[in-house]
Amino acid sequence: MRRIKDFFYNKNDIIIVLIILAAAAFIIYTRIGVIMDYPEKLAADNSATVEQSVTTSAETDKSDVGTDKSSDKSSGTASGDSDKSSGTSGTVVIKITDSDTSVTVAEKIADAGLVESATEFEGYITNNNKADKLQTGTFKIKKGSSFKEILNKITKYLFIRRHIMALVTTKDMFAKALNSDYAVGAFNVNNMEIIQGIVEAAQEENAPLILQVSAGARKYAKPAYLVKLVEAAMLDTGLDIALHLDHGEDFDICKKCVDDGFSSVMIDGSKHPFEENIRLTKEVVEYAHAHGVSVEAELGKLAGVEDNIKVDSRNATFTVPEEAAEFVAKTGVDSLAVAIGTSHGAYKFKGEPYLDFERLQEIHKLIPDTPLVLHGASTVLPEFVAKCNEYGGDIPGAQGVPEDMIRTAAKYGVCKVNIDTDLRLAMTAEIRKYLTEHPADFDPRKYLGPARDAIKRMVQHKIRNVLNASGKR
Repeated sequence: MRRIKDFFYNKNDIIIVLIILAAAAFIIYTRIGVIMDYPEKLAADNSATVEQSVTTSAETDKSDVGTDKSSDKSSGTASGDSDKSSGTSGTVVIKITDSDTSVTVAEKIADAGLVESATEFEGYITNNNKADKLQTGTFKIKKGSSFKEILNKITKYLFIRRHIMALVTTKDMFAKALNSDYAVGAFNVNNMEIIQGIVEAAQEENAPLILQVSAGARKYAKPAYLVKLVEAAMLDTGLDIALHLDHGEDFDICKKCVDDGFSSVMIDGSKHPFEENIRLTKEVVEYAHAHGVSVEAELGKLAGVEDNIKVDSRNATFTVPEEAAEFVAKTGVDSLAVAIGTSHGAYKFKGEPYLDFERLQEIHKLIPDTPLVLHGASTVLPEFVAKCNEYGGDIPGAQGVPEDMIRTAAKYGVCKVNIDTDLRLAMTAEIRKYLTEHPADFDPRKYLGPARDAIKRMVQHKIRNVLNASGKR
């Protein structure tokens, strides 16, 4: 007792003990590394709305590596084992309870330089009590980094990425546009410059945006490249974008795009008899809806040529309103492309432009809660046709849908307007002009840059003056 009493009378000994206790507390805090407050903290730091909770936790063992041997299905866990040859390694599993399943882990962590290396494989996420995809990843921590430090970075990175950017379905976009005075532009993409021009225009106009990929684009650029380019566009701009499959020919193509991360698909069964179109569309709807993906279908046949879609004017048929109502009721489709006189390509009308608005009104009257889609809706702007022809082109007589007709269609349930030909003409006209005026240049950036700017200006014009979608995001 006397020795204990003497100890507490010795101020130096007391200071030493307090220092040891403080050091122990600090070590326990940094080594256990339970991260609970990041969603709220990051929401404040980044003005993000907290829609979900991302919880990452770890415990440490004697090898200075986080482990978590328990299986906690209600929260994300991170665990690791020692790797004497390359420092610390571990496996992170992030659980997210949300309708969005576009969050990836290992690949994005590696791209961000947070870890030394990473691989990615598929796991599961609980999404409204349904099994859905979740990305999990294995990574190696850079030497000199504590396990808590890397978990800190990963948690922050994933949370910021989730709330600043996300592929979205068309459901909310169309719900806002339906029965309003505007429509959402759906622009076909084929390469980086086209995507950049469109996205920059939508960002400046603060407009909702659908980027769509046709069969020709999939063949030319490959889906993996296009998906990553769209992800890069979202990361760069912070826009929520719907990535849509345009004119999916069969179930397998639609399924592949759903599995590849598209947030919306179109099954085009218009070439089939009515009952077969219903059967095929219903099959796609069931698979896509189970994975949180929107579905568009088509009833009636548009004339013209677009990639692998070729319909002679003699075989084109307008949509029958009563069939449209039956089709939607039996398939559960989210939106319906209708044929009222538009056509694919640059030669939409031989004479006076005509759209059957009376038919459109009747369709909208019978299915007022179903967003309608207008395909083949490029204006084929005369200024681009003239510029193409001036600098060596040969596209005489090209004619599109007058812009006032597009504005009228938006009043009768048309929520999505497809635009492709105008993008091609804007880009080609600018490239032709540049190469003609600069015959000695052979750097693709010199002519693709102006072409990208031309696309941006054209898309801004469409959003602002035709779709009336500026400020509607």
